[in-house]
Amino acid sequence: MHRSTPIAAMLFVLTVAVFWPAADHEFVAWDDEMNISANPLLNPVSARSVAAMWRHWRTDLYPLTQTWWALLARAGRAAPEAGPCPPLDPWPFHFSNVILHALAVVCVFALLRRLLAACGADTPARSRNWAAATGAVLFALHPVQAESVAWATGAKELLWGLFSLLALLQYVHYAARAELPARERRAGRGLRACAYAGGLLCFLCALLAKPTAVAVPFVAWVLARLCVGRGAWRAARDLLPWFVLSGVWMILAFASQQPHVTAATRLAARPLIVLDTVAFYVYRLLAPVWLSPDYGRTPARVLQLGPAYFAAILLGLVALGLLVRRREHRHLWLAAGAVFVLCLAPVTGLVPFVFQAHSTVADRYLYLAMLGPALLAARGALHLKRRTAALGYAFGCGALSVLCSLQLHVWRDTRTLFEHALHVNPASYAALNNLGTLSLDDGRTAEALGFYRRALRARPDFSKTHYNLGLVFARAGAADRALSHYSAALRLNPRYAAAHNRAGVALAERGELHAATNHYHHALALADDYAEPHFNLANALRRLGATEQALHHLREAIRIRPDYAEAYYNLANVLAQTSNTVQSIPFYRQAIQIRPGYVEARFNLGSALAALGRLDEAMQQYSEVLRMAPGDSDAWQALERVRRAKAAAEPGGR
Repeated sequence: MHRSTPIAAMLFVLTVAVFWPAADHEFVAWDDEMNISANPLLNPVSARSVAAMWRHWRTDLYPLTQTWWALLARAGRAAPEAGPCPPLDPWPFHFSNVILHALAVVCVFALLRRLLAACGADTPARSRNWAAATGAVLFALHPVQAESVAWATGAKELLWGLFSLLALLQYVHYAARAELPARERRAGRGLRACAYAGGLLCFLCALLAKPTAVAVPFVAWVLARLCVGRGAWRAARDLLPWFVLSGVWMILAFASQQPHVTAATRLAARPLIVLDTVAFYVYRLLAPVWLSPDYGRTPARVLQLGPAYFAAILLGLVALGLLVRRREHRHLWLAAGAVFVLCLAPVTGLVPFVFQAHSTVADRYLYLAMLGPALLAARGALHLKRRTAALGYAFGCGALSVLCSLQLHVWRDTRTLFEHALHVNPASYAALNNLGTLSLDDGRTAEALGFYRRALRARPDFSKTHYNLGLVFARAGAADRALSHYSAALRLNPRYAAAHNRAGVALAERGELHAATNHYHHALALADDYAEPHFNLANALRRLGATEQALHHLREAIRIRPDYAEAYYNLANVLAQTSNTVQSIPFYRQAIQIRPGYVEARFNLGSALAALGRLDEAMQQYSEVLRMAPGDSDAWQALERVRRAKAAAEPGGR
């Protein structure tokens, strides 16, 4: 057994132990619904849906992560008796995040060991192992890592981070062997080739997990140049295929993001945004408290802070640079700083990106960037005395574990997350909006209205809040006020498919069926895998007399959402009303299987069975209706009619 293996195992176990409570977390209303729990490609998973993930990879840009979620979705389904598309269990998603992070920590340990050895540190291997373990612990347990691990959607960060670390590990191995004497270099040529090919493959996987991995070739060049000692041009030549792949993904990411960017800053101001971003992350590294999913540091808010603020940051960074120049082994300090900044480069605001509408900064963006501080921690621990190192190690592990556990608790469910986010940032319109939605789902309409109005004051141009206000007024029966908010949402975002769908519903309630169908068609043009517009369009077409088209859209709604009980019910009703009673029965049964308490479906199933002369089965359905709704007079009358019909049909009956 290699002497570093027990340390690697200890790091793995420590990471799993600290992050284990996250395995029992719920999905949260912070992209988990869109990406996982309500993603039509995962509900249910099929070969066709996985193929669709890879067919659209040039626009979605993370098909490997989606495929990973598809595998977990297959393992995370509830029992088959829950219906054809039971809800996803969040446990496999959160558990896998914990394991991915633990594997990444082991990779950081291995990479730091190799870097410390390549730097020619005049210390024994045992000291290097424990120094590398110190850096790995910082990477593992720093509280900023809690967001990526405790958030199901954070698997994007974990996957691209893990594959990036594997790529760097393989390339550093290749570069270190390339610096050996000629005889040793020739003897290990095959190993070098395998390491290079493996690194390139891992880099490609990182890009397919999340395009932020475009920074990896630059990080690899810095490590090769400043830590391994490889020449600048040789390292650049080695990494040429990596840079080509990175360039292709940069173009794809830019083309994919820019149509959706709403917070673009003028070019001259972007260096100031970058300066603020780097300073903010340094501060969070040193003071990891009051962490939040939404800091609200939009470009506009940052630029309001004024010249004195940016001058202070600049002076601080210059002072840090002068300090580094005076330190021993400053190449390691430079390498650590460069790794930190380069990993953050795609999300510093130099190039606008979608999340800047909420905030330029987010804890999850620090995931791989923590490799830089980990390298500093490893180098700092290299020459510590054993007793000092042991005390520091115990204190550091304990403090980081406590802080990390507290931050993990924040992510346990949606309400806890956004109440905390609102406490950290009272102007967080995202938190206000989501708390409003929770209140609305719980039936507390007045409370929801208050949250939404506060969110609208915080950001008047947020289309989602207008949409949600429309839902509140629709539930209160105020269709006109609901329609005005849906229209406001569409003015702000004409490509808002859900707002088109709900505007159609409001118009249909007013009897404006043709205008409603136009909105439904718009919704389907924007999102052809959206079941609700198919369902609502079918209802409108049915009222307009277009029965065949209505049947088509109901079948499409069922195809997209196999657990759509109302669509099965309406499809059965249309079939029954068009003299296809026999065909309607399986659809009624399917609606009831999905929702056993669906009284209307049971009643209509009983009527269909009675029309076909299957009186015993009809009586059974009516009896079930009366068991669930004893005061249903229609069911009592229908049951009595069936009993009389059965009595008349029996021998001797009248």
